Amino acid sequence: RLSSMRALSLALAAGPVAGGPGVAIGNGYVGLWSNGTGVEHVAGIFRAEGSLGNDIYQMSRAPIPSWTSTAHVSTINGTAPTPTTTLDLRTGAAVTTTAAGGVTCTQRTYAHRDRRHVVATDVNCTNSGAAPVTVVVVQADCPDLSALCNTTAHGLLWVRGAAPVPGVECKRIDVLQAETAAAVRPVVGECHSVVPAAGLKLTVPPASRSTTERAPVQGGTTGATAGTTGATAGTTTAETTGTTHGSGAGAADGGSAHVRLISTRVTNLDQPTIQGDVVELAQLEWIGATACATLFADHVYAMDDLNKAGIEVGGDPALSQLVNASWYAVLASFRDDTPYSSSPQGLAASEDHGHVTAGTERWVLPTLTAFQPLVARAALQYRADRSGAAAGNAARGVPRDPTPRAGLRFPLESAATGNEQAAAGATDYSQGEIARAFAQHWAATGDGDWLADQGFPLVDGVAAYFASRVSGQGPYHLNHSEAPDAPGPVADPTYTNAVAALALRAAYDLAPAAGQKGNRTYKDIADGLVIPFDEQGRRHPPCPACTPASVPGAGVVQLAHPLGMAMDAAVRDNDLQYYAAVTSAAAPASAWLAVAEAQVRAGNG
Repeated sequence: RLSSMRALSLALAAGPVAGGPGVAIGNGYVGLWSNGTGVEHVAGIFRAEGSLGNDIYQMSRAPIPSWTSTAHVSTINGTAPTPTTTLDLRTGAAVTTTAAGGVTCTQRTYAHRDRRHVVATDVNCTNSGAAPVTVVVVQADCPDLSALCNTTAHGLLWVRGAAPVPGVECKRIDVLQAETAAAVRPVVGECHSVVPAAGLKLTVPPASRSTTERAPVQGGTTGATAGTTGATAGTTTAETTGTTHGSGAGAADGGSAHVRLISTRVTNLDQPTIQGDVVELAQLEWIGATACATLFADHVYAMDDLNKAGIEVGGDPALSQLVNASWYAVLASFRDDTPYSSSPQGLAASEDHGHVTAGTERWVLPTLTAFQPLVARAALQYRADRSGAAAGNAARGVPRDPTPRAGLRFPLESAATGNEQAAAGATDYSQGEIARAFAQHWAATGDGDWLADQGFPLVDGVAAYFASRVSGQGPYHLNHSEAPDAPGPVADPTYTNAVAALALRAAYDLAPAAGQKGNRTYKDIADGLVIPFDEQGRRHPPCPACTPASVPGAGVVQLAHPLGMAMDAAVRDNDLQYYAAVTSAAAPASAWLAVAEAQVRAGNG
């Protein structure tokens, strides 16, 4: 169980949320916005937007309809209530509260942590008045894409049909074009509880009435009727709220009625590899979740286990809320049984087409490795599994560096297969950041088997790339390269050269632990790679020729931390003071995060 301090920290819900797309929730397999767009993203599922040439298609996260996420209380006694939504940081559930006429409805929507294919929403309404009240729960017929169901759109083929089980509807979604001719074309099977167009009507009894009738798991009508059809639209279970239910419950705070709606999704890319039709498997997942009397309790148990490790913040509730909400956003996008990574913005987001970038290795995986190393390992496996594509990327070259290279060159933006998705191609510093994440994982876990099988081959491959990329015989240079704080391709960008040297040195140092002999050339290049330095100003410039009035991102400020470059405290402070003054106000938040973190690490508050 959670410690009392950890539970208290997580009791600070993130919210309330007014307007906007709702609350982002997820379990590392599926990410979505509760009460939001009606679209969800499933790990590894991308759809084609156009050709990039070389038999590679431009991909973006596929917009999968999310019926359950659109369910909400439409009216209470004929009145449309105003909802308030918060994020319960302990359970990872979006909690929406509506109230009118003495009735309060609490809706809890969550992506199940233990059953990764399941999303559920529980609506519980209590009545403190003296008369029964009707509550109507509605759900979009075709979320956010009403003109596009049963047809071809968004690079997807939607086939919708009823399943032979009461109360559920299923569909098959085919991605029409895989990323490459050799890639598996993704297929998604989805099933969801049915809510009729007229809505699901809950009769909430007054507090004075009491029954202990237990509603059936499927097919009954106790406490909830489906508009005028007479069929149930979901599941009502005592576990939903922990009280008896049906026509009413004689609790001191009023009679109650409640309903649970469930959706499931299964893909042909699931690992371990699935056997059978994805729609049939999604239907079986729906039946199993619907029949589970402890569905939410099981989810909370899994979340508590996940939340045992975390960051405690004392004396500052607002900061504690921010830290734990950020940590939940990480946990919602990764899981240990799903070997996919995520864009730094998270699984529910669509920025950058949902592509994985080295920002994940730079900003997310260090914390994930510290607190959840097995979850971080699944994200690292995403890179290791795509080493073949990275070798192809290096051999082909990219527009900014068309020369064929040795080793592994991971893409600037990666989708399903690991082929390059960005037109300009991968940056050099991204390679060093990916290799550094693997070296960090070894340092944190000391797992020699993992190092030999996955960690060292990748780090060694990145080192081979840099060895083929540098010029000179010592000192060594990186020409026409990039850095986050440099104004375009330049010679010897400071941050990039530093992270390249780190990757080369890691490949040499880790070889014995992986049962290999260290490549002396890697060490020689790492030791001889130019790290630009301004002797007059006693600081590091972004590059030898750079005299920026404005810096677009964080580079040099990360030399001392997190790269750990040895330098005099005075030089470190000069770097921090200089870049705090010239970092652009329009730079991404991550740049200012790096500036602030470096200042704190230096003891500057």
